[in-house]
Amino acid sequence: MRNNKIQRSQHPPLAAGLTLVELLVTLAIAAVVASYAIPGLQVIVANNRQTSTINRFVMSVLLARSVAITHRVEAIVCPSFDGLTCHHENDWSLGWIVVKQTGESPGSTDPADYQLVHVERDTSNVSLNVNRSRFHFRPPNKRATNGTAVFCIPYASHPKAVIVSYNGRPRTSRWRANGLALECSD
Repeated sequence: MRNNKIQRSQHPPLAAGLTLVELLVTLAIAAVVASYAIPGLQVIVANNRQTSTINRFVMSVLLARSVAITHRVEAIVCPSFDGLTCHHENDWSLGWIVVKQTGESPGSTDPADYQLVHVERDTSNVSLNVNRSRFHFRPPNKRATNGTAVFCIPYASHPKAVIVSYNGRPRTSRWRANGLALECSD
């Protein structure tokens, strides 16, 4: 009869794991890879923040245009510090609002003649250079205010602009009218 006993090794089993040197080499490689990835990640985050702000601005322009056409009243997109009234200076850094006319006098600057429609407060550290202090949208067959808003943010690939035509339709561009690239100092 055979001996069915399992023979055990006289040596203890080796411990499974990493040595300190292996762990340090792995961490060094991971640090080098991360140092290449982080700047690219900053650009991606900045581009997304810029695009999000541009989309919110375009949505506000389209909303004002729609309100003007459907309600046959003047609608305005304007900068606002408090989220309730239009600010009279050309500083869009704290956000903007959309208001529609409720009074009888077109072009009135009295806040009582306008009703708040929409508020955008967070511009996500995006610098807005706008060549108008407000965008007016009028009922059909009347001309709207045209203008350009340039959106700049640190680390973004390039500045982008929203160009609002006389009929109130917005479009985006990376180029000026003369074909040169936009700059944040524009």
